[in-house]
Formats: sequence, C-alpha cells, structure tokens
Amino acid sequence: MNRDEFRFTCELPNGLHARPASYLVKRAQECRSDITLCNLRNHRETNAKSVLSLIAADVCYHDTCSIVIEGADAPVAFKTICRLAINELPACDGFIDDVVNSDWFPPSLRHLGLEACRGQITGEDWARGVPVCLKEHRFLLGSLDQIEQLIDIRDLCDQILRLSYGDGRLYSPDVLVSGSVCLANSLTPSQFLALDKRYLNGLVLQTGGKASHTVLLARAHGIPVVVGAKDAHELMVRSEEIIIDARLGLVITDPSEQVNRYYLQEERKRTFLNERCLPFIHYPGKTRDGRPIEVAGNIVGVDDAKQAFINGAEGIGLFRTEMLFMERSQAPDEGEQLAIYNSVINHAHGRPVVIRTIDVGVDKPVDYLNLGEEQNPFLGYRAIRLYPLDFKMLLGGK
Repeated sequence: MNRDEFRFTCELPNGLHARPASYLVKRAQECRSDITLCNLRNHRETNAKSVLSLIAADVCYHDTCSIVIEGADAPVAFKTICRLAINELPACDGFIDDVVNSDWFPPSLRHLGLEACRGQITGEDWARGVPVCLKEHRFLLGSLDQIEQLIDIRDLCDQILRLSYGDGRLYSPDVLVSGSVCLANSLTPSQFLALDKRYLNGLVLQTGGKASHTVLLARAHGIPVVVGAKDAHELMVRSEEIIIDARLGLVITDPSEQVNRYYLQEERKRTFLNERCLPFIHYPGKTRDGRPIEVAGNIVGVDDAKQAFINGAEGIGLFRTEMLFMERSQAPDEGEQLAIYNSVINHAHGRPVVIRTIDVGVDKPVDYLNLGEEQNPFLGYRAIRLYPLDFKMLLGGK
C-alpha cells in the first residue's frame, strides 16, 4: 500500500471552520485513498473526508498539521491535497478573486475598474486617507513566509529589550501627522489606543476577526475598520490614497475620479441622514410598538464618555477599566482611578454607569501583574480570579 505524508501550517485567520473544511472534504472525497489529518498542537486525528471530523480537530490559525495519505492512488492524491492545503486553502476563506466585477458590489461601483482587495464587513461606515504602514509592517516587504520570519525575529528582539531594559523602552507609538488609513497585521487594544485619533481615519488589519477588542474599540471611536484583508499590504505600500469601506469590507487604492464621485455622494447621504436623526438623539430609545430599549455607550475612558453622551447615550453599559492599567509600569493609584470614575459619573448626570473591574490577559497584557501564559487563557486566571491575589495592588498600593 502506498503511503505519503506532509505537514502544513494553517493560514486561515479564523481556523479550519465549516467553509474551508467543506472545501478540503470535497477534494479529499475525490481520492480513493484514506486521508487523515492530525492537529499537532492537540494531537487530534480526524478523517479528512468528514466535515464534522475536521471541525473537531480544532485547527486554529498557525496550527501545524500533518496529513497522511494511504491507498492505491496515494501519489496522485498527495499532489492534489498538498497543493490544496498549502496554496488553495488559505484563499478559500478570504477574498473574492474578481473584486472588480463582483455581484456584491453596488451597481455604481461594479464596472469602474477598481484596484482593490476585500476583507470582512465590520460596520456601516467608510473613510479615506493617506496609507500608513504601522511599524510592524514598515520593513516587511518579502513573501508571506519571509514576513512571518521577520515578525518572529522582531518579537524575539522585543523580548530581549524588555528583559535587558525593562518596559517602556520598546518602540514608541507611530506618529500620525495627517488623515491616515493605517495598516497592521494585527493590533492590540493598547496599541490602538496609543494612536492619535485626530488623524486616524481608518484601520486595515490583515488578520483577526470583526468581534476582536480592537475592532470594537475602533467602532466605538467611530473609526471604520476592515479586517482579514490579507492582500492589503501589497496594495497600500505603492498607493498614495486609500479608501476603505467597512460596509463592503473593501480596501480601494488610488481611487479614480468616478470612485471619488461615488463616495462624495455617499458622504452627502450620510450627512443628510445624520441631520435628520439629530433632533431625536436625546429621545429615549424604544421599539416601534413602544417597548423601551436602553441605548448605552461602550467606553474606555472619560473622552469616550463625553462623546457617548453628546450622541445621545442613555448611560454607559460597559466601562472597560482594564485600559487604565495597560501601557504603564504600575497600576494607577486609588486617587487616579477615583478621579476618572468620578469624572465619567459626573458627565452621566444621573444616568447609569456600569463599571467593569479590571479584566486583563490574552490580548490585553499587563506585564507588571506577571500572569504568565496559560493553555486556555480566556477561561483561565484573569478578571475576578485576580482579586484574591492582592486587591491593594490593583488599586496602586504597595
């Protein structure tokens, strides 16, 4: 019996879920040989001809997997499945190949000869600006494999700097000087908060999901985001102007006069709609049949609270206080925290404010807490489990 085996790294930002798994199963079922996939992270072996079996392997982004092919047509099946896993599978969950004439475009854009790439739809807004590649991408101009190696090397350098000189000696935040659309492979909430929102018109992330903390924070600041736009780097580094459309998950480079005319009209429509809604923003929220609905803000600080109440928020539904603890060498003391909380409550003028106590870990690192790494950090030692550790420390005490 013929037998072949190869390994590959999962490049799907959302892992091997139902859609790409179905694509793999369809091709595997065309082969007579038995095909087994093993996730080398958790050592789960699955039948590559079953969608449910593949999903159960829990293959996540950047997991290394092996595929074993056994049977009479193993040599032919090996070539087919190897090419699919390495070359075709990463693209089947990302972009529509022909973005120029795709049916999901509005008719006014469909035949304008756009140079564009597509990511995930995240909202109802759009923005234009000068393309800015944030520091993690600025010198990463090689192939995908080379980029990953360079990011790994940079991460190692960061660790060496942190161990040698302590926190606060790493790269300073990027400085934006004009209306910009910024590109990053990924961005933590603290990195996003460090950017100057006066000049941050839009954000393009090559990896991640639309429910990530960074995307939610950006939307709370009114900043359009496109995520999962894997081809954006190649387009943006050679462009002078970018338009991103969160409604279509679209990144357009160097827009033509016709494209600019389309978005100018979209801006007029948005302004008109905002003006129509303005008289009603401070009315209580309710459904058409009169059922009350509270419309509350999701904030990370005092400035967010001001903006929320200006735009008619009936309260603060979530104050993410963990952001106060990030990007610093020690926790804010009790006085500083009390001043911030009081300021938000004063702006609320009697409206409800829900303050969530510190919830850090995973994508919200706080180095001075020395939490360490965990197998499942989202359900691990974090949030309320920290409080018995040292509540005084969380209040900035010694």
